[in-house]
Amino acid sequence: MKIESKYNIGDRVWIIDCDYRHEMVYVYSDTINTICINGNNEIRLWFDNCDDDLPESEVVSYLDSEKLTEKIIALDKSFRVKNNSDSNVGE
Repeated sequence: MKIESKYNIGDRVWIIDCDYRHEMVYVYSDTINTICINGNNEIRLWFDNCDDDLPESEVVSYLDSEKLTEKIIALDKSFRVKNNSDSNVGE
C-alpha cells in the first residue's frame, strides 16, 4: 500500500510540544523513520528520537520557519487565554 504523505522517511521536521501546567513550549527537531496509517485512517509519523508517534498535522517541516513561529505563537496565546479563564473561576 502506498501512503500519500507530505513528508518522506528521512525528512527532518520540527516537533512542538507544550506543558500547559508550567506554560512551556518545547521545540526540537527529529527525523522521520516510519510513516503509517492508524485504524482511523490517519497518517502517523514515527521518529528517530521522539518516543511518540504523531499525526502528520502536528509536525512542521524543518525548512518552514514561518509555520514554526506561527505554531509557537498560537500555543503561547492559548496559555494566556487559559490563564485568564482560570483566574476568573469563582468570581
